[in-house]
Amino acid sequence: MEYKIFEGDYDKRLFYSLLGKFFAEREYRKMFPYLVNEEDSIWIVAIENDEVVGFTIFEEKKSKIIFDYTYAKAADIENKLLNDRFTLTKDINKPIEIDLLRESSNIKYWLDKGFNITKETKNYMFLRKEAIKNDR
Repeated sequence: MEYKIFEGDYDKRLFYSLLGKFFAEREYRKMFPYLVNEEDSIWIVAIENDEVVGFTIFEEKKSKIIFDYTYAKAADIENKLLNDRFTLTKDINKPIEIDLLRESSNIKYWLDKGFNITKETKNYMFLRKEAIKNDR
């Protein structure tokens, strides 16, 4: 298994050759209705035999980090992707926000990672983890 990170000025042709189906195919459009490759998106992609078997996305904005979609064909791949995302963001001193579908998300996982629920709707839960305060 190979993991690639796409951020900044990367090869868009390679990116879309790997991930294009997630943007175009009906099956994935239903799973990820708001999937967009923003300019500041950072993608961690799991690849096996030239096929994407998982990915996770986050964005670093001016005042916060936004965790976005995660997809994986197996739980061990999902765990590795989530851990890698936390590793890549651990030194960025900004709050982290994530919106979760209530019916298909493990809310306990996020609460155990230090997130707090900031808002709830019928279908979504909105969580936030505050930045670590530095006394320098």
